[in-house]
Amino acid sequence: MSSLGPAELPFEQFAEDGRLPRIVSVQDKLESGNIAIGLRSQSGVVLATEGNELSSLRGLYNIEARIGLAVSGVGSVGQTLVDIARTECSTYKSNFGADMGLRELQARLATYIHGHTISSVIQPLEVRLLCASYDEAGPMLYVVEPSGDSRGCYGAISGKGRDSVMKRLKDVNLSSLSLTELAKEATVMAYLANGKARIEIELGLIGETTGMRFELASPQLLTECHNHANMVMQMLGRCDKH
Repeated sequence: MSSLGPAELPFEQFAEDGRLPRIVSVQDKLESGNIAIGLRSQSGVVLATEGNELSSLRGLYNIEARIGLAVSGVGSVGQTLVDIARTECSTYKSNFGADMGLRELQARLATYIHGHTISSVIQPLEVRLLCASYDEAGPMLYVVEPSGDSRGCYGAISGKGRDSVMKRLKDVNLSSLSLTELAKEATVMAYLANGKARIEIELGLIGETTGMRFELASPQLLTECHNHANMVMQMLGRCDKH
């Protein structure tokens, strides 16, 4: 009797490397999807997503005043998770009279997403979430994987071109950057991941300079970020104008 290959394993059975094959397949799809970047420093957190003028679906969302969410993956699924996150925050405030913190919210989202990995009748969700917040304890950046695993971090990248940006992410001293510098660096990484001379991006940021509120970048800041990214791309000789 021949042994089962990774694609033939039962949905609940782990492969030899300890991973669920159905989750590995989803993660592989995400690495060719839309770009999403999260960067954290002592000054705050910046989220960046690749824009798409041809789609009404966005990649960057304001969940509540102090929480922002970037989605990499299937847009319609991301919108569903955004709606769930907003409902969770609203219900929490109604019950307790206070805003839900990001630690609690990301844990609930992770539990919901994990539920899709342990059932044979529903598919894993083809999304990766980058969650940002800033409160009295300081800045927070969490990544929620399609497996339901979640972790706090200083930098995260999802989508196409991820591997080409990982070295830069490891080399940059993020903790010392201002919020504006974080936004410029996130834009550079988005350009490097895409490999083009000009791309559309969405930028959101939160920190003390935003009054601890998650806000979309102003047109002026966006222009500064694009100009900076173009300059860096030219210096690196990485522009693809086609």
